[in-house]
Amino acid sequence: MVGEEEEEPSYVYSGLGTTPAKIVKSSVSPFQKVSTLTLESGENDVDDLIRVGDYLYASLHTDPGKIVKIALSTFTKVATLTLATGEGYGLSLAADASYLYVGADWGTTGKIVKIALSTFTKVATLTLATDERVPNSQIIVGNYLYVGVSDGAIAHVVKIDLSTFTKLGRLTLPSGEYYITSLAASGDYLYAGLDEPATGKIVKIDLTTFTRVGSITLPSGDGRVYSLEIIGDNLYVGMITNRVTKIDLTTFTRVGHVSTPQSTSTHGLKGTTGFLYQLWWSSPSGLAKINIATFTVEASFYFAAGESYGQGLGTAFI
Repeated sequence: MVGEEEEEPSYVYSGLGTTPAKIVKSSVSPFQKVSTLTLESGENDVDDLIRVGDYLYASLHTDPGKIVKIALSTFTKVATLTLATGEGYGLSLAADASYLYVGADWGTTGKIVKIALSTFTKVATLTLATDERVPNSQIIVGNYLYVGVSDGAIAHVVKIDLSTFTKLGRLTLPSGEYYITSLAASGDYLYAGLDEPATGKIVKIDLTTFTRVGSITLPSGDGRVYSLEIIGDNLYVGMITNRVTKIDLTTFTRVGHVSTPQSTSTHGLKGTTGFLYQLWWSSPSGLAKINIATFTVEASFYFAAGESYGQGLGTAFI
């Protein structure tokens, strides 16, 4: 998919929930902060980040929503696109080669805003049903966009045909499985991470039949699910604790966890074949580098004072 890394990246970008918003650039070797980009007044609280080609896109938790385009070569802001009234709070981002998709929620219904990357202009908005709110997660698989939405104690996965930009249907999860925080896909399966009241759960969905085929309830010590990342045959789960939990996808079983130095939750998890990078929801925020082969924390550091509440993580190989 667009934005994913095939090789180990040179830099990791961390979006922060500050006023105004900040994005921290860190090198992976040596593992340290390089610089910070502070956005303008009124450009607050990064919700998500995605890299497409030579640019990084940040969605902001503002009303109306704002999308900021950043040149990776200079680490400077190129432009800001303000969405329409009623398209507030850019909760999630997905992208293909031509378009950026923003999951927005103004409080009454979810919307998917389609933006042309070539011109950085909005081309369409798809309004979802009134019980399809809080589009916290999106993922593109083939010609389809899957969106995790929730409404109170009910969660749905919405399927959208990208060729026509129309909704094809939805899968409603059973009672008690609600608030989808993240989606990941591998082969013919989609995995939804759930923020349950007391503990987390991973739901497995068969994409060929678009049906729920299984789930894993995680132990209470793991906490609730915030982010997912698939590398090889393993699913890594960023928890709303200091844990990153590992799921073997060949058996769909939990095989262990690693605890990272911070004491709050994982609000970003990104990786390649060698390492995982975990972003912290803390004040100040920070990063941990997890060796995948040994499943141990290799290094970690905090950002500067005032660089707090990490949310959204992007990588770039430059």
